[in-house]
Amino acid sequence: MIRLFDFVDNIRLRKKNIYFQYSEDEQFTGEYWRDGKKIFSKLVRHDANGSANINTDVDTGLSSSDVDEIWIDYQNSFVYFNADGCSGSLLTISRSGWYGIHSYLINLTSSGNIKLNIQSNSNTAVNRCYIALKYTKK
Repeated sequence: MIRLFDFVDNIRLRKKNIYFQYSEDEQFTGEYWRDGKKIFSKLVRHDANGSANINTDVDTGLSSSDVDEIWIDYQNSFVYFNADGCSGSLLTISRSGWYGIHSYLINLTSSGNIKLNIQSNSNTAVNRCYIALKYTKK
């Protein structure tokens, strides 16, 4: 006979076994996409060393031949600005326009490595940014 408490304890144990740590290495998030595929995550780090007016492509280490769906997880991405060691979200809008950095994914359909294009304007000095990616595999 299965008691309700056994069922609840079993669910609780399975939930505890899902351990997630943000990393520059690929990691299963414990989540599944709408088609049932596992969702993986990894951080892409870019060191800008106090530079402003950035426009660069950064290799994600992921191949378009292996990745099915991919998106930027903005909630878990951030930038360290040069001003007083503060950090913030990737894209910030003020009355005078945008500042911070923004990024988008490129080379999603052709074969080869998927890249992130990272840009900042001339008003924003950037030390380092971490961009979180989530994706499913083919």
